[in-house]
Amino acid sequence: MNKLISGVTMTWSSIILRCALSGTMFFAAFGCGKSKKSKGVAPAPEGKIQAQFSLSAAKYQIPKRLIIAAGFVESNLSPYMSTVPYFSIGGEGGAKDLGFHLTESAFGVSRSELGLTGDGADLLENQIDAYASWLRKKIDESDSELPANAGSTTEKFRWIWEMSKFHRQGEELKRNIRILWSKSMIQVLNEGATWQDPDNGELLELKPEGAKISESQFPPEGRALFKITDDISDISNARRFELTSESVDILRNNPRKIKVIHCPLGLSACLELQDTTVESSVKLGAHYVIPQDKVLVKRALQIKDHERRVKITAADGSITAVKDAIVIMLVGNSGRYVDGRRIDANPTWFTPYQLRSLAAVISGVCKVLSQNDDRIDYKRCITPEDADGVDFHHQSTRSTYRWGDIPDYDKSIFWGYLKTNESNISGEATLKFAGDRRRYSAGEVIRMNTNFVPGVKWLRLQRAVRCDDGKLVWDTMRTDPIRSRDSWPLEVSIWDAGPNSNGRQFVRVLVYGAKNELMGWAVDHLFLSKYDEGFNPPSEACFFND
Repeated sequence: MNKLISGVTMTWSSIILRCALSGTMFFAAFGCGKSKKSKGVAPAPEGKIQAQFSLSAAKYQIPKRLIIAAGFVESNLSPYMSTVPYFSIGGEGGAKDLGFHLTESAFGVSRSELGLTGDGADLLENQIDAYASWLRKKIDESDSELPANAGSTTEKFRWIWEMSKFHRQGEELKRNIRILWSKSMIQVLNEGATWQDPDNGELLELKPEGAKISESQFPPEGRALFKITDDISDISNARRFELTSESVDILRNNPRKIKVIHCPLGLSACLELQDTTVESSVKLGAHYVIPQDKVLVKRALQIKDHERRVKITAADGSITAVKDAIVIMLVGNSGRYVDGRRIDANPTWFTPYQLRSLAAVISGVCKVLSQNDDRIDYKRCITPEDADGVDFHHQSTRSTYRWGDIPDYDKSIFWGYLKTNESNISGEATLKFAGDRRRYSAGEVIRMNTNFVPGVKWLRLQRAVRCDDGKLVWDTMRTDPIRSRDSWPLEVSIWDAGPNSNGRQFVRVLVYGAKNELMGWAVDHLFLSKYDEGFNPPSEACFFND
């Protein structure tokens, strides 16, 4: 795997000049070098990746913040090509690697379109320049007149809407997907985002918009374009979402159970993959799609009728039509998968809201199925691991990931939201860093506070670690008894580079009741500097994880 080159040195005068030319710097680097002795040297004021964004934005006359935001929307700025080996179709030559064009670069554009080949194709700085060049060419070909600097809300709207046409193809019937991509861009710009370089610890921060971008401030034609077309769904817990028209399969689906899968991308990208008219070596078809939150859409989306068969990639790499199940897809940028191994992992991809929505959709679908077919029992239909119930598609003990697998699958969490008598998560938990701080040095005391519902008897604090086989698991840092409390302070120290070897750390808290039932959970992340290099802390979870 290629390594990114460390940051270039820049003088303060050159940075002051750059600020004068391009306006206020909206993202900055922090001293996050790494060494085996935990004594990093602060990098230059502007690191290599930041410098490349500045240079490419100026070179191709594209607002820098929009280039950065597009990278966060598509991949969280992960430049690696995601592929999964399927040995059953590889023949005598070995495995055949299957992947999507949307996962070939950090910007969701195929490498052939970007003109990237050879060893340098994995370098983020090369992808930044190639993407800016590609975008400039697309804009010029469309005869769009866009300002080099998007200052006003109207100018930002025009830029984002034009970019959506190139990222999500732009057919009229795909307008819904273009809207979602545009809303994702606005969300990233408004909330901000942070990325940490695995090679030199450089932190790139896209700061939140000074004045939030609001659709209410769009021109009238912009507000009209941003109206999503939806309709009544087969269940009350979802809305029907219009996608590109396609040929109807003559063979019908006769659903008797539920299959839950995962798409490791954002909502608009996962919907883009539903277009069966586009050739692809991988299929991740679904009847329902569950977003992470209510920011982009207010409910789960039904995108196929129940009687329609959807296509997915089977365990042997072949494309098969699901003929006896309703397929529900959980979406979220969970990481990149190179040769079936997860890198740039993001275990914060799923949320309590998403799993509650999943439970509601499962319940709604099972009610409809049991009402329409006397042979289907509602209670069995909503029960996980029942032959006629809910099947969670996850990696389990397999050495490599397959498309559709649910990463970070935890039976106690995922089952806890299903509406069964045996298990039901009764509340929520929150995890907050003291002072909303997210940047720490290795070994520094990290202070957190967690809140939860009454009745909690004990609490477990965990963090994500990487096993020797590359798998990501949750390692328990401490377990505390709780009595008559609805909040609890926590303090920990961390020295290693984390599961992605770049200083980014993930922590989660789980709270349990008197019968050891899970009552709530929360997960969050922080950024560590001056961390130990090349060290994976030992964890028993690596030996007992299933």
